[in-house]
Amino acid sequence: MEDEIVSFETAMLLKEKGFNEPCSYFYEDNELCKLCYYQGDGTGFVRNNSPINEKISCEEMQCTAPTQSLSQKWLRETHRITFNANPHSNDGKIIYVVTIKVISSNKYIDFNVMMDTSNKATMFDTYEDAIESGLKHCLKSI
Repeated sequence: MEDEIVSFETAMLLKEKGFNEPCSYFYEDNELCKLCYYQGDGTGFVRNNSPINEKISCEEMQCTAPTQSLSQKWLRETHRITFNANPHSNDGKIIYVVTIKVISSNKYIDFNVMMDTSNKATMFDTYEDAIESGLKHCLKSI
């Protein structure tokens, strides 16, 4: 099992909203690349299997590509927004629906069901698809 990396669109939204955490992946020219080497002062990175002397700078990267779970943690800790993908049964098939909570002063002040089972366009076949959609929805609302 591996953690799911966010899509390019979600990664760009995260960048726009101030996400700036170290990640093992990044997007360059809309293509997902893995960091193989990181120089601690931020002066150089190596993508995929490039030779170490072919470093790229932070400025050359379009954006970092975090996992879905790191993105959720950042939303929770930075913007006090949390959400889950909850399983439901739909005609005998398991589907996922996203619920969002906004936290203020350690109390839930807003609870809404972003997507409900009455709207087929908001039901997701996989947990990961539901989380990706929840991330986009939350980021667009910030």
